[in-house]
Amino acid sequence: RGPDPTQGGLGELEGSGCRVGLAFDLDGDRLVLVIDGRAMSPDVTLGLGVAAALRAGCRRFVLSVDTSVSIERHVLESGGRVWRSRVGEANVAGMMARVGAEAGGEGSSGGLIMPGFNHCRDGMLAGGMIAAMAGTPEFGGMLRLMGGYSQGRARVPAPAGRHDEIMGRLGPAFRAEYSEVSEVDGLKGIVDEDSWVLVRKSNTEDAIRVSAESAGGQRCAGLLRRASELVRDAAS
Repeated sequence: RGPDPTQGGLGELEGSGCRVGLAFDLDGDRLVLVIDGRAMSPDVTLGLGVAAALRAGCRRFVLSVDTSVSIERHVLESGGRVWRSRVGEANVAGMMARVGAEAGGEGSSGGLIMPGFNHCRDGMLAGGMIAAMAGTPEFGGMLRLMGGYSQGRARVPAPAGRHDEIMGRLGPAFRAEYSEVSEVDGLKGIVDEDSWVLVRKSNTEDAIRVSAESAGGQRCAGLLRRASELVRDAAS
């Protein structure tokens, strides 16, 4: 397969009959899980890694703002505490150092960070912890919890030179549309306890990136579509 496990090519694992399969990128910092023959999203990698960290006694976590709300919910229900950081491994690790977090990561990359072992994403660590947890109630419970949520991502083409202008024009529309808006990284509109949308400037493309999550695929698609419309309106 190619060097990036998120781009497919995992047929050997999917057809292996294994309960849990592990696929790494070339430097081993990112991990994609194949569970019962089906490739999982990067958020599931982080979610199971966080569940394993909780099982090991960790209680203080940093998650990027685009990480699934289901992971935060599991931490809080397990008696832990969560801080939200800007997207990006360095941003997550930096906040972890500031608040003394024991574990964390960003769902979009499937990267687990545990400073007691390594101060950056470590797929080998995550894989070992998750594999050791397979078959436990925590493993099945986290999969069921995350299975109830859907995420979507889109991009709205926009010249990089206009990104700041577009985000500035988008702010009032977001505040009118959503009851709560976070500006930790871009604009994150909180719809309810299970649903959110996030709009951020791309650092690598002539585009504005849009993400959404909800407890239900159709609702998630609708939220993603509406947020994308707001971005297009601000860019027009």
